Amino acid sequence: MDKNEKAELFSGFLDDKNIADITVIDVSEVYTECDLFIIGTALNERNARAVCDYVEEKAEENGFVKNGIEGYDEGKWILMDYSDVIVHIFIRSERTLFNLEKLWSSGRFLDMRSRIKEKNQEA
Repeated sequence: MDKNEKAELFSGFLDDKNIADITVIDVSEVYTECDLFIIGTALNERNARAVCDYVEEKAEENGFVKNGIEGYDEGKWILMDYSDVIVHIFIRSERTLFNLEKLWSSGRFLDMRSRIKEKNQEA
């Protein structure tokens, strides 16, 4: 599976749970630890944990091995490490505070909206 397919898959997991402001950044040219950051905003801490559980389940079903999860107990910023894909689930205040989009602005932003929309229309 190439990184565009991974981006589509993981952003689709977030979209399945109606996560807001899904952003995908290809950081492969500027960061050696992974290829993709998938970022989304949850309604609150409880919602963030529920989305994390869902992503974990769906990723496993698709053969992805989780290296770790950080921030689950607090639920304000959950980071899910799948080696070449890092999923960030924020609550709004934390996303605004840390502003990963600005921090990683040298990465390439991928537009997944049309792909997610097509996937939803096929379902």
